[in-house]
Amino acid sequence: MQSKIRSRGFTLVELLVVVSIIALLIAILLPSLKKARDQAKDASCRSNLHQLGIAIQYYMQDNADRLPWIQGKKVTDDQYSAPFRQYHQIFHFLPYIKNLDIYVCPHAGSSGRGQAGARNSWTVREYKQGEGAGRISHFNALKADQWFKKLYLQRAFPFVTLEDLMDPQRDYIEDVYTEFWFNDWSLGAADIPSISGNIITNIPYPDSAVMMADALHEVSRHHGGKHLMFVDAHVEWRAQDDCYDRNPPSYQEAKDKDQFGNRPYWAWGLSDGRPAVDGAQNY
Repeated sequence: MQSKIRSRGFTLVELLVVVSIIALLIAILLPSLKKARDQAKDASCRSNLHQLGIAIQYYMQDNADRLPWIQGKKVTDDQYSAPFRQYHQIFHFLPYIKNLDIYVCPHAGSSGRGQAGARNSWTVREYKQGEGAGRISHFNALKADQWFKKLYLQRAFPFVTLEDLMDPQRDYIEDVYTEFWFNDWSLGAADIPSISGNIITNIPYPDSAVMMADALHEVSRHHGGKHLMFVDAHVEWRAQDDCYDRNPPSYQEAKDKDQFGNRPYWAWGLSDGRPAVDGAQNY
């Protein structure tokens, strides 16, 4: 007795059930995947800032315990103001960091080097293209900068071509930039120590003083806050209002103070027992 085997395909209803199950599983998994990707980006940003902190420690060892100085527009013989040439941090740390990708925050919105971004510390633009669309604030190297020209002749940036330098339409070298802001605040430096260019022993609270941030004070990239790297090279996340409270009801009620009343975050840890100059109002 022979049995006859009949083969039959899926019915339309069965196919729809399978497709619905797959769609449901994707809907459940997508938020977890996005969360995991965001966590990886956060970890990369923190790691980059920590490595920069270690590079600064090496820099100080080679420069008599003096922190890097970020050049700005000269106001008086001993005071400089914005715009500060934030990309100078790249020049300072080249002997200790060879990979310029360390200056990129994955949450910044740049889909790669060469994208238009902030030209100095006062400009923040919305970047609307690419997978990582969002707010960016990277600081491009000025083509006419003498430090840049010197390092270019030393072949420090082999990817920058002679055509890049000769192009009359370009004032900046987009391939040399940093996403991170070095604490260049010098307002009130006659009364309290500043970060930029100072000797490390002049800073009373290195564990409270912010040396670098992953963005400007106007930018909040990481879930409503930012990563801050302190003078002792440790990195912390702080909520945006705790870093820079733009519109506090009053000075007393402002959220962005340290334990001594210094505000905002670029003035933290710079005075002992009396508030520094109110940077939120005077910066």
